[in-house]
Amino acid sequence: KRVGLARTAALIENLKRELQMNQAVVVGDAHKVITISATTQVLTADDSGAVVFLGGGSAATATLPAVQSGLKFTFIVTSVQQHIINGGATKMKGMVTAVAAGPTVSQQKNSAGTQITFNSSAIAGDRVDVVCDGTNWYVSGMTEAPVTFAPT
Repeated sequence: KRVGLARTAALIENLKRELQMNQAVVVGDAHKVITISATTQVLTADDSGAVVFLGGGSAATATLPAVQSGLKFTFIVTSVQQHIINGGATKMKGMVTAVAAGPTVSQQKNSAGTQITFNSSAIAGDRVDVVCDGTNWYVSGMTEAPVTFAPT
């Protein structure tokens, strides 16, 4: 029986399945990379899974998309600035651990803030991961200098 192109397209668009890989090895897997240099960029749900590099000669700001379950981003500092991760009106819950020379360890915990600001003495490689459950962003990270959650 012949199926028209429109019908075939509709069937493909409606095909929703999970792919079970059972210990398969994936070769050539790479993350999407977004570089924000000394500017503000609004991320979208389509950017989920990306590694976002925050750099430039002045602070870069990344604004997270509207909450949606399963969204996730990794933020990595590439220049010494007070870079910002902005959650909009959505709460950012979790903890970022700072390990300075010495070693001195501090932990910044948050349950009410909507924004993370990296310290002005942040170093290249400071990292924060955010994951969304559809209601809040959950944060974990490791930095050289403490981050600031705002408002507190």
